[in-house]
Amino acid sequence: SISLQTNKISIKQLSKSKMSQYYDKQSDCGRNAILPLETVTRILSFFEFHEMIQCRRVSTHWKTAVSKIQTIHLDLRDDATCYASVNAVTTFFDNLANISIANKNDVNPFWMQNILSKHSNVEYIRIDGDYFDADVLVRSLHDNHAANLKSLELEHVKFDDFLGLNQLLRIKAPSLNVLRLIDIRFHLIFDGPDPNECVSLSTTIGKMQNLEVLVLDDCDIQYFDAVALFSGMARLRKLEICNPDEITLVMIARCCPRLEELTLRYCFDITPDDVIQVVKCCPIRDLTLEDFQGRSWRGFTKKRIFDASSALINLSTR
Repeated sequence: SISLQTNKISIKQLSKSKMSQYYDKQSDCGRNAILPLETVTRILSFFEFHEMIQCRRVSTHWKTAVSKIQTIHLDLRDDATCYASVNAVTTFFDNLANISIANKNDVNPFWMQNILSKHSNVEYIRIDGDYFDADVLVRSLHDNHAANLKSLELEHVKFDDFLGLNQLLRIKAPSLNVLRLIDIRFHLIFDGPDPNECVSLSTTIGKMQNLEVLVLDDCDIQYFDAVALFSGMARLRKLEICNPDEITLVMIARCCPRLEELTLRYCFDITPDDVIQVVKCCPIRDLTLEDFQGRSWRGFTKKRIFDASSALINLSTR
């Protein structure tokens, strides 16, 4: 086993002279390295992005190890470094599988297209956009980039209109296992989807029969068509929704036999009995209830929920 010291090592200390104890010859470093390439890659994958780039200077062996890294977190909010960072992603890495990007609202949207064009086999995409223009993401995925995409997380991004978001989800509906939509906005309307758009979105998401994780935050679930949304969710294991109503919980109880984690926010229009029906029908282990109030919740105790479920382990209320 390999033990790593908890104290951080300065990247500057990792010079070629310092590494000479590990390599007989620089040209032969791959053969004489103490640590296998896969191990070096694994260790470097925990570094910050800029540290990964600096580590390429240590040796040819480390340069190759960096190119094999599968996961990066890219921060494009700094004007001074964002262009160099995008260039590094498209030049120094062979084929990333997991890409997380923190954007700002005026970043060049076509950089996303360049990144996906290079790393076409990416499986996990997360974008925290500060209302980044995500329409170029739709075009990129239309070009058959990210054909193996399994997880899509969009937070604080904007589209020209609702059709862009709906189109994006339709393209990737068959392959997605994880979908997180958090605080999605549209041009000219600083708001989430309206009721009619939510109904259409319900049908699109409902066709994702391989979905295991669904998070719809800051989207009023009451506007969704609960029947269309949950009818195909037999594989769903984790669900987070806002402002549920009785019909929503009835459909969850009927259609989600594998649901293990459930978070309900703004529980103004449901009762403890509605929640009890869900935990009776689904093997929920972790349940979170936030912002619940009203007459039906007076005298509410956690014991009622635990007594109704044989699987429940954790119940959080806020």
